Amino acid sequence: MRTGAGAGGAYVEVVDDGPGIAAEVQAHMLEPFFTTKAEGTGLGLAIVRGFVDRHGGKLSFETAPGAGTCVRMVPDALAGSGGALEGAAGAASGMP
Repeated sequence: MRTGAGAGGAYVEVVDDGPGIAAEVQAHMLEPFFTTKAEGTGLGLAIVRGFVDRHGGKLSFETAPGAGTCVRMVPDALAGSGGALEGAAGAASGMP
């Protein structure tokens, strides 16, 4: 996890260096109970999305094959349009 400030203001990011998220998974990853893990609940990102939406913030992600994923949360005061998850599949800018 990391925090920072950029052109859009303050943010919180959760970053990994895993295999990235496949396009077919991206389409469903915010759905409650959707999981790719044998023992997962599929509630993690659904809960995060609900929290961000209820507080008027913005949730976005960047992912690339072999380069991991970065999920970014921007607080409501700085989010602009807020609420929607926006993906940049294949974009690795800003990732470790």
